[in-house]
Amino acid sequence: MNQMTGVQLLDWDDFPAYYDIYAAEMTEIFGAFLTGSEELKGEWRLPHFAPGRDVVGIYDASGRLAAYAEVRVFRYPPVRPSVYGYVRRECRGRGYGSRLLDWALGRAASYVSEIPEDARLVLQGFAERTESRELFLGHDFVNTRESWIMKISFEQAPEPPRLPEGLTFARMSEGTTLEDIARLHLGTFRDHRGFQEEPLADVAERWKKILESESSFVPELATVVKDGERDVAMVVVLPQTEEDHDRGYVQILGVMPDYRRRGIGLELLRFAFSELYKLGKNGCDLSVDASSLTNATALYERAGMHRSKVFSVYEKEIRPGREYTNQG
Repeated sequence: MNQMTGVQLLDWDDFPAYYDIYAAEMTEIFGAFLTGSEELKGEWRLPHFAPGRDVVGIYDASGRLAAYAEVRVFRYPPVRPSVYGYVRRECRGRGYGSRLLDWALGRAASYVSEIPEDARLVLQGFAERTESRELFLGHDFVNTRESWIMKISFEQAPEPPRLPEGLTFARMSEGTTLEDIARLHLGTFRDHRGFQEEPLADVAERWKKILESESSFVPELATVVKDGERDVAMVVVLPQTEEDHDRGYVQILGVMPDYRRRGIGLELLRFAFSELYKLGKNGCDLSVDASSLTNATALYERAGMHRSKVFSVYEKEIRPGREYTNQG
């Protein structure tokens, strides 16, 4: 523990306290939190994250976890780590957020030894509340864009998908593999913001861990679109969200660049909506970069989705250099 600030590393012994504060955070933002403790543990088992190193907290005098922060890396080299955190409503105004963000900046700076010598290193964070936005600005972060949660509710049976002639669906339950999903992820997201080249095996392992952490995942809801033997698009759908088990979630959707503007993305959304409706779900959510380089927001709006939540994205350059990710 840092005795001056009260900030201490959290490990598996602290997980029950972490679960409690994470549930409080999600409930404040989304109104509810229904994910079980065992399922949330999957988040601590994702690649490149280590309890006792990448997550810290501040306990109050009563022994309750009053605030937490974690720094996560999803791709290597770790040139764009992300910080996530929360301070309980009744514990705000005590400087906890500032202490945790100072820790996060130090943790991000430690990645200098793990990235190429010419690489630019940036810490990014997300803010939904005014206080969080002010915290980032007070630490010299810059607001670069927005991330939206978009939703659709099913008032009636969604329109069924109709792929262009010659194209077919192939579900994971019918032989599509995680490696197929990973290969399409690389191919379809290369021109998206934040894309970073990485080995196929790393992408496949990350998807394996993500889906293992989702107890509700069913292979029937992961599918690719094929043109003969070629995989040209894919969608992965989860049958519930953390806050509402009656709504599904599009985890990822992508179309290869040379197959875009043929309506395939819209049909993948219709596939997702139709499958969720068959399962008795009453709607679907997804997250999107509001300034998407591929204009994804227009596609989702065309499918009948609307903006529900707005998260401001903040960035702070830790070290200048060559940008290793696609930022447009």
